Amino acid sequence: MNQDDDIDEARAALIDQRIGQTFDFLSDVIDDPKLLEAIPDGSKLAFRDITIRRYQFRLTASRPRDPAERWTARVTGYTKPGARHGTNAGAVENPMHPPHGIPLPEAQTGATAPAALDALEAELRGLVRIPA
Repeated sequence: MNQDDDIDEARAALIDQRIGQTFDFLSDVIDDPKLLEAIPDGSKLAFRDITIRRYQFRLTASRPRDPAERWTARVTGYTKPGARHGTNAGAVENPMHPPHGIPLPEAQTGATAPAALDALEAELRGLVRIPA
């Protein structure tokens, strides 16, 4: 990083994380194009990665262009234990086929992206009886 850059290390790390999450979302959509049917064109997106039973779940919240609309969060993909998304063949699984013993919840809503993602994470953790 150049000393003349206006971006500090923490901001650069956040940008890298968001680029990675966006790439993961695009990979999930390529694996399951039906994901786009549930997300209106022009929606704002927010992402969260969580780990349950060594599976890394990718949660995506979306809100249509109208700021009065609620955010909707859903599981858009997951990665098997020991695999890194995009690096091992077969590591990425379709969310329509949940991992063994982990049922996937319906989409959850909230007034904000964090609220919708929190509701989805709580529901997912509750389904597998693992405290948050």
